[in-house]
Amino acid sequence: MVFRILALALFLVVLSVSAGEAGDAASVFPASAGEQETLTFDPATSSSRCIGNPVTPLCAVETYEACYLWVDKKVCAAMGIDPATFTFTTGAYFKLGIYHYRIETQKVIDAEDVALVAKDLDKSKVSPGDVVIQLRWESCAPVDACVFESLRRKGCEPVALCAIMPMDDNDRAFGEGCPPTQCGTEKDPQTYLVRDIGGKWQVVGWYADKTFHGEFWE
Repeated sequence: MVFRILALALFLVVLSVSAGEAGDAASVFPASAGEQETLTFDPATSSSRCIGNPVTPLCAVETYEACYLWVDKKVCAAMGIDPATFTFTTGAYFKLGIYHYRIETQKVIDAEDVALVAKDLDKSKVSPGDVVIQLRWESCAPVDACVFESLRRKGCEPVALCAIMPMDDNDRAFGEGCPPTQCGTEKDPQTYLVRDIGGKWQVVGWYADKTFHGEFWE
């Protein structure tokens, strides 16, 4: 899984909605571009209060990312994802990390945008009313030497192998006293295509490259 964070630029676009559909631009984009949020392995220390309840496009993106980070069945179910299909296990080392993210750009797709996006995507993958959000991610982890020393104190050898093993109740002291001060920001933002499906927003596309670019944002 890719980890991410940073940003600027606010797009508040009035969204045309049919009867029965929710809202105006403020309800679609309650968060402004440039605001930094945090996602950790602990819901209590994560910024979002709507993970698992995708009532806005950003809530859907946060739920989507938390699903892969927490491997939580209830959270994943809100995105229609079955964590039983995951082929990875999050090691103890990675659970020491924190992940910051900023909204870089956000936009409601209109009919003209569909034609622009078709240069990079099949037209069938986007529809007017869909929302595109770009987040820039920054991942922060403890310094390796500190973590390895904490493992040695626990009597775990070899430390490199212990660091990638799944965390359990015996690992509560793992990394104790090792703050996540080693940070790196991704070069390009992560792009999420989000759609209102039955009154709940769902992530229907995720792109690590610059799929939405240029005149699409103008």
